[in-house]
Amino acid sequence: MPSVVAPKAFKARIANQTALQEYFAAGYNEDADVSHYARARAEIIRKFGFSKADVGNFEIANIHVSVSNATPTFFWLMLFIASDHQPTEEIRTEVSKIVRVSNQAGKREMTIDITNISEECPLLLSAYQETMRLTDS
Repeated sequence: MPSVVAPKAFKARIANQTALQEYFAAGYNEDADVSHYARARAEIIRKFGFSKADVGNFEIANIHVSVSNATPTFFWLMLFIASDHQPTEEIRTEVSKIVRVSNQAGKREMTIDITNISEECPLLLSAYQETMRLTDS
């Protein structure tokens, strides 16, 4: 029934899934600039006998899960943190340890180095885990 109830969304999903199938079938996910997480996820799926094109079918679900869970979880996390001044300041101090600021051509750019987030931001990580527990995300 999705093709009848929401035809535009249905067609868009098919177009995205086709693009992902082609992307994985061509092996672009194995390029050096692709995250280790994405490469490993595809490798695990293929390890169980699925083709490269099949990986694209799984990825459309992964995108849905990421967006449908991450957005409300992030909302609640920010709400819980901002509702109390003390954790807001403590988390801000933690995060400042992993934020890198650079100025290039008069443009200020900030990047977050998450490689040590567990060690550098234990309160943020704890707040995230508590948010997951409280909101059943």
